[in-house]
Amino acid sequence: MTATPVLAQTPKLFLAQVLPADASGKKSLVPDSGAAVKVVSVTATSDDTAARVVQLVLTRSAVDYVIASYNVAILSGTDGIVKGTNILALAPGLPVDGCGQPYLFLEDNDVLNIKTTTTVTAAKTISVAAVGAIF
Repeated sequence: MTATPVLAQTPKLFLAQVLPADASGKKSLVPDSGAAVKVVSVTATSDDTAARVVQLVLTRSAVDYVIASYNVAILSGTDGIVKGTNILALAPGLPVDGCGQPYLFLEDNDVLNIKTTTTVTAAKTISVAAVGAIF
């Protein structure tokens, strides 16, 4: 172990969309970056006319681990009334930083995915944005 601090090298905005054609399949949100990643925010919005359950899934060594499942409300973050869903804030058990914000560390070769438990309505989209940094 070294006394030298490890600092974020590359801030990143990771984006993914779940479309009707995805039929509840996994979509990569934070791909394998070849290094550790700290994810500090994951937000979901939807223009779907039905609420959808979105899962945050960590894939490590080809094994999927569901971190949590979240209800994304009808028109969440797209109608000017209903706010987008702050997914990390809803996940129980995550560590929090000095400002009380939850975060998630990913190891080298980890992939953070999203998926819905049911198919998105035709011509509708769920968009997910993750803010993080590669170390």
